Amino acid sequence: MFATFFRIRNESDEELGPFYVKYICHDDTLVDSMTEKRKEIAPERESGSELILLQPGEVYQGGHSFTLVSDPDLADVLRDKVGPERILEIQFIEEKTDKALASYWIDKLAFAGEDS
Repeated sequence: MFATFFRIRNESDEELGPFYVKYICHDDTLVDSMTEKRKEIAPERESGSELILLQPGEVYQGGHSFTLVSDPDLADVLRDKVGPERILEIQFIEEKTDKALASYWIDKLAFAGEDS
């Protein structure tokens, strides 16, 4: 399993949203390691879940778990072939316009049981 976590704060004086989160994988080795093998995933939008709406000063935290193929050497493959360039982009997409309100990058993988 590959899990992501994030937190976003509305630092404006206006309501933000509704918006949804889109994950974009920019590394083919990581995409090939996932069971769905998709470069773009927008869980809230695809499942019909309630979209995110933030009042001024409000914080939203979330994340997503990606299922990876079962391979005893997968951690070594990912460690050797993924990064250090930008691996995964997290975009916050406004529902009305389908434009990114903000975008953040994950550029490092940490493995459970190892020092980061």
